[in-house]
Amino acid sequence: MKLSITYLIGLTLFISVLSGCSKGGSSAPVVVPDTTKPIIVISSPSAGQTFTAGGTIPIQVAFSDNDALKNYDLTISKNLTSGVILKVVPISVAFTYSSGTTTLSGKAQSATLNIAIPSNSPTQIVTPGTYDLKVNCLDSSNNTASLTLIITIN
Repeated sequence: MKLSITYLIGLTLFISVLSGCSKGGSSAPVVVPDTTKPIIVISSPSAGQTFTAGGTIPIQVAFSDNDALKNYDLTISKNLTSGVILKVVPISVAFTYSSGTTTLSGKAQSATLNIAIPSNSPTQIVTPGTYDLKVNCLDSSNNTASLTLIITIN
């Protein structure tokens, strides 16, 4: 009985080894798709930081990925509430900014931007309030990541 079990185990191992071999002598490597999203770190500004119309928003962003970075974009926007605008009152305008798509390379890269906020004028006032600063990043495998923080403009 012991001999039969030993013989059966040996035969199973032999068949397993034979079935693992291919006719070509080597098998193609298994390609594992990259599903890891890039990482975004915003060093500046900090969440909740306040800026003034006519000033600048200094932005420092770092990007990294396990494989390769492709591009990023950055937007600053405010959601307007509807209301009545009187002709004698200066028009309130929400500040918006879009960097467009900027190419990245390698596994790590940073970006430094100084975004000018328009000055208030007698005919146009930058709408004070909270704004979303949103950064999107795409890697070479088309994995995306985004990070949003809220800033204030007075």
